[in-house]
Amino acid sequence: MSELDKQLAGSKDDIYLSQISEITEDERKELRTKVPREFHDFLDVFDKKAAEEYLEENLWKGFITPSNAPYTSPILFAQKSNGDLQFCIDYQKLNALTKKDWYLLPLIDETLAQMSGCKFITKFDIIAAFNKLHMDPGSEDLTTFITSIGLYKNCVLPFRLTNRPASYQHYMNKILLPYLNDFVQAYLYDIIIYSKTRKEYTQHFQTVLEKLHEAGLQVDTKKSGFFVQETTFLGLVVSTEGLKMAP
Repeated sequence: MSELDKQLAGSKDDIYLSQISEITEDERKELRTKVPREFHDFLDVFDKKAAEEYLEENLWKGFITPSNAPYTSPILFAQKSNGDLQFCIDYQKLNALTKKDWYLLPLIDETLAQMSGCKFITKFDIIAAFNKLHMDPGSEDLTTFITSIGLYKNCVLPFRLTNRPASYQHYMNKILLPYLNDFVQAYLYDIIIYSKTRKEYTQHFQTVLEKLHEAGLQVDTKKSGFFVQETTFLGLVVSTEGLKMAP
């Protein structure tokens, strides 16, 4: 392991709880009516095998646990660019009943304005970012999904929940709050650091790294860029010269 990898290896402590929303008993009754137990019975043998592997891995990690909730959401699979199957939960009906969290995500124009005059850029990609947020125990049942071998609920913030991006953005902003809009910006699991001099770069890099370590976050060195003049951010190529579309 290189010295950089050692610096970037964080602990596994989890912080912050994520609530779907404050749901009253009347709204829970509405959920029982509008989000009944659904099951997509058209999964082929490959999907079922992928589902079993997902359940086994995530039960072991503590990301999911068995449930007996009176309402469930069905599962489905999306194909990744490499051909692998991604396990997903169809939360459309739950999302329709969820009170929206309107916490703002960063605006690219504001980020570019803050980067004006910078000479060096670093981008961190956070590993398994959303798994760092635990669900509030009162909201776990609402995430219950149904499979051919039983019901399970999420203990960490799952994919496809409507408030997932806002919850994670709030989490990241709280971690980096003292330095946001100064020399660092976070967009969900991507963090960009911008510096005008080599000395500033070293200070900024170490400062952000320490904050990530304190939060137990880990950086994916393969997807990150260090001490560069150009990187991708928000689907665009951001450089010390300005902005252009990603190829």
